[in-house]
Amino acid sequence: MTSPRWLRGLAALFRTPTPRRHRHRPTLEALEDRTVPTAVALPSGAVSWWPGDGSPADLVGSNTGTLNNGATYFQGQVADGFRFDGNDYLAAPTSGLPTGKGNRTLELWVKANAFPTSGETFFAG
Repeated sequence: MTSPRWLRGLAALFRTPTPRRHRHRPTLEALEDRTVPTAVALPSGAVSWWPGDGSPADLVGSNTGTLNNGATYFQGQVADGFRFDGNDYLAAPTSGLPTGKGNRTLELWVKANAFPTSGETFFAG
C-alpha cells in the first residue's frame, strides 16, 4: 500500500537533503576594477635621479645626497619618497649637472599638505 500524497510531501519537508558534490572549482568574483600605480620609467637623457626609496642615492649619476634638518622618507603613491616639513632639504653634489644659469629641467611629484602663510615655497635645482 502506498502512502497518501500529502504524507509523502510532509515526509519530504523533514528529510535532510543530500549534499551535492560540486564538479567545478570555486571562482573568485571580481569586486572592483583596480589600477595599481607603477613606477615611472626614467626619462631618456636624465643625469641624476633621486627616487627616495629609503635612500638619498642618485641612481643614475654619482651625486648621492644627504638629508638635512629632519628630512625623512614617507610612503608615496608607488613606493617611498622624501618627506620635507619645513626647512628640511636634500643636498647633493652637482657633478655633471648644469649649474649657475645653465638650462635644466627639474621634474618631481609633490604633495603639499599646506603652504606657509608668509614667504615663498619653491623647489630649486
